[in-house]
Amino acid sequence: MRRPVVLLTMICVLLASCSTQTAMPQTASKVTQANASPEAPVIPAKAAAQASAEAPVIPEKAAAQASTQAPVSPAVPQAAAAKAAKAPIPAPAAVDVKITLISAALVQNNHVGNEWGYAAAVNAQPIQIGETMNAKLNPADRLVLEASATEADKYPDNGNATSEIAVSSLTEQHTTAQLDVIVTENRGRYSGNTAKWRFVFQIEK
Repeated sequence: MRRPVVLLTMICVLLASCSTQTAMPQTASKVTQANASPEAPVIPAKAAAQASAEAPVIPEKAAAQASTQAPVSPAVPQAAAAKAAKAPIPAPAAVDVKITLISAALVQNNHVGNEWGYAAAVNAQPIQIGETMNAKLNPADRLVLEASATEADKYPDNGNATSEIAVSSLTEQHTTAQLDVIVTENRGRYSGNTAKWRFVFQIEK
């Protein structure tokens, strides 16, 4: 009767050992998974943090350098333009001009009167018949010639004329300018009649 008991006991021991061996791998796998699950993401998380912190550093430095260095290149043309703008523009040379009043004559008189007076001026300066005025003018200036005539009766009759000549239009040859002054009778039986005075200027450049 002992042998069957011994065999039964041995079978129980073998079964117990098998169940222990099969349980250990499961425990080991659980331990491995437990250990692996919290530690496995640590490496990629650190790597991602380092990558996100370090990756933009290079382009930021490059952008900072580009922003500080980019405007340097156009400084040369700007400086050249500033010098060109400040460069003084030479003034045009002045011109010597001579103006002579050649004549002032009553060339037409239709019963306006016989007591006459007249006057002439160049750039607001009075000038007499036969007189020559010297002026130093710029090419952009203008000569203003004026003439007037008056019939001195009880109610004086007046007339005047003006002419402007650009200095730049003058040539080396003599230039003649003529002003006609019309005087109109304003009273009496000849009211509306006219008389004409002619003034002749000679201009030399």
